[in-house]
Amino acid sequence: MKLNFRQGIVRFQTDIVNSPTFLILTGTGVTLNVSPDSTILAFADGNSDYLFEENQTIVDAWPGPFNPVDQWLYWDIDNLTGERTFGITFRAPTFGTIQPNGVLDDHWFNTITKKMMVYNGTRFIEKNRLFAAKLDDGGILIPYGIGSQVGLHNSVRAGLILFDEDNHPVKKFDRFGRGDFITSESPLASQQSRLANFKLENSLRDAKAVEFIPAYFCVSYVGSDQIGLASNEVSNFPCIGISSEDMSIGEVRTFITNGYIKNEAWNWSAPASTKLFVGPTGEITTNVPQSFSIQSIGHIVSPTTILVNIQHLIKLS
Repeated sequence: MKLNFRQGIVRFQTDIVNSPTFLILTGTGVTLNVSPDSTILAFADGNSDYLFEENQTIVDAWPGPFNPVDQWLYWDIDNLTGERTFGITFRAPTFGTIQPNGVLDDHWFNTITKKMMVYNGTRFIEKNRLFAAKLDDGGILIPYGIGSQVGLHNSVRAGLILFDEDNHPVKKFDRFGRGDFITSESPLASQQSRLANFKLENSLRDAKAVEFIPAYFCVSYVGSDQIGLASNEVSNFPCIGISSEDMSIGEVRTFITNGYIKNEAWNWSAPASTKLFVGPTGEITTNVPQSFSIQSIGHIVSPTTILVNIQHLIKLS
């Protein structure tokens, strides 16, 4: 996923006036609310950038009770296991080029090395840590906004951390075992061709086209391993993916079932997080269908990028 910043929140749920609703302060803690829209995080770790998508609501992810003092809620990605956890600090996070003197639990993002550092009482140690909100005086929740939390606004590509079948994160080679995580954006190569790099950013499927299908249109299964254009006006053939290239009749081509798609020809004018739907001719549209059926297939990430997340079709008439 291409981003124009580092170390910050990429996406969260909002209400109709675009106020964040992804965090809910309850009587027993702070709940992470991702129903119906997920929260996407971007962690900067030196030369690497990791995405994490929160796609399940977690009640009291940050449990209370909270003392009547300022505190900051954060996410962690464990440097060894890749596991995501939640935490709270009473020290306001800072960033810059000059290392603070250091008080226990001080948080300082080093903008030279591009790493989050936390003081353990003896020295600063590296963490993959991103902040969710400030809990002002222990009772007023102030979420962080979308964008960099540390003033880094350069363009990068961030990916989801990859795990093996034993749920261990896959890492780049390092003789000390501390290599960076390999992500869905990391260039990979097979034995057959070390020059033919590929990425695992998207889930891909192959099928035969029964009609001409333009690139980046919604497709539907119309037979065994056969696809045609989807349409909100034909409710028995729901969208199951997005074409990745033009398809002629009889050709076997690839379509994408989920993940991020970038198309330089797109120029979405609607803001990030705007939902996308299937149109009458299979086009991807921000227009909400008013008749026949409605099917959400994802949302806008940037003017040239969408996140495919296909939902069930709902019949309207």
